[in-house]
Amino acid sequence: MGMKAFKYRLYPTKAQEAAFNGLFGAVRFVFNYYHTMRSNLYVKKEDLTMSIPEEYELYDEERSIYRHKEDLTLWYALQNHDLSYNFIKVNEDGSPADFSLPKEEEPPAEFMWIEDNVYAVFTEERDFVCYVERAKDESGSLLWRICQKPQKLDFSQFHLSNHFTQLKKRPSFSWLRNYPDVPLRVAIENLDTAYKNFFDRIKKGIKPYGYPRRKKRNNSFAIKFEKNSRLLDGDKVILPRYGAVKCVLSRPLEGRPTRATISKEPSGEYYISFACTEVDIEKYPSTEKQIGLSFGIKHLATTSDGVTYDNPKYLSKLDKKLRRAARKASRCQKGSNNSKKAYKAKARIEARVRHQREDSMHKLTTQLVKECDTICVSGMNVKQLMQGSKAARAIADASWGELRRQLVYKAGWRGKQVIVVDKEIPVRQICSNCGAVCPSERKNKKEKWVCPHCNTEHTRGVNTAKNILTQGLKSISES
Repeated sequence: MGMKAFKYRLYPTKAQEAAFNGLFGAVRFVFNYYHTMRSNLYVKKEDLTMSIPEEYELYDEERSIYRHKEDLTLWYALQNHDLSYNFIKVNEDGSPADFSLPKEEEPPAEFMWIEDNVYAVFTEERDFVCYVERAKDESGSLLWRICQKPQKLDFSQFHLSNHFTQLKKRPSFSWLRNYPDVPLRVAIENLDTAYKNFFDRIKKGIKPYGYPRRKKRNNSFAIKFEKNSRLLDGDKVILPRYGAVKCVLSRPLEGRPTRATISKEPSGEYYISFACTEVDIEKYPSTEKQIGLSFGIKHLATTSDGVTYDNPKYLSKLDKKLRRAARKASRCQKGSNNSKKAYKAKARIEARVRHQREDSMHKLTTQLVKECDTICVSGMNVKQLMQGSKAARAIADASWGELRRQLVYKAGWRGKQVIVVDKEIPVRQICSNCGAVCPSERKNKKEKWVCPHCNTEHTRGVNTAKNILTQGLKSISES
């Protein structure tokens, strides 16, 4: 049993397309709204501990604030907390001059609910101002007042989801009620996961930390399904609020779907991807074969047995058409119908290259995993190789990183083993016969070379694959 994704092509109607496009924007808005909220409340670790300046020593116990000795300026001492702070001018009565406290019970849009009746106030530029509390006086009438900071600020998924419930009740955000609730809450869940992963990387010291980014126009949203949800009806997918959407089931859906992601490609194609658990994945029979695998541009992959797999170079074959389409799109007036058509034609060529590459990559990796029990590959940093290289375009077209990624997860599914060799080992310069290191071969671009120590002639790809196999098996024995 394991997890697996199943991706199918969707053919929505014009009305469904319009509804999807609206939902794409709503999901992006919710994600970016709370991302902005959390980003303004996040500062660097060294700025979290703050001291009170001498000119702000006068403390007003009634308002829980620090006053300036000479003028009416308030300073909120947000010590040991991940909040930004600033100085704000106040009126004669002590109320901040940057904003006026509301008179109605419903809080304004710039008030962010924190806990109970406490709200955080922001400016139009999303800068933090202060905390306010909604309370009642002795007569029972409504009273808004400035209060001290809560002891604990919670920006978890549960807390933001409760805030989102209150957000939709406000008149300025009532348009969010026109869309399904689940995809919008999944966006909050994704944001919470992104921040958790970010802080986990900080604790572990993994660099770059990767601070969560705002969601761009990627045109995708996710839907969660209950355990007994009705998903398929013949050749159609049942989506909440949108009804049945035509779908091409190229293969049967297996396991139990827990989430579906609907995406729109730049070429205008719609896809739905199901994340399924409890999938029964068949194990391949053992062949007891061990190989090393080296990557290249002329030959996409070369094994230690001397077998080569040619690089199809799909991007190079369609490069002339793609450049012509790109020039035509760049000449069109931005925003015009002709511009949209031209960019769509360019996106169709790019999609064709991507689909061809994915198809050949899946066939190759499946064949290798089926034929071999142990596959040793190099752990080279592909992005680093592409920086400043004249062959960067050819390396990107070969997709070495994707080839290695597919081998790793498919081997895990099928009961096989993939060993990633340390990238610091100079497998390209080592003679597979005598083991001598030849630094002079580092920049040699010839396909064949002779070892100066043992006079053995090597084919570069096969020699590299043999060294990768040797180093991979050595790492197994040492562990």
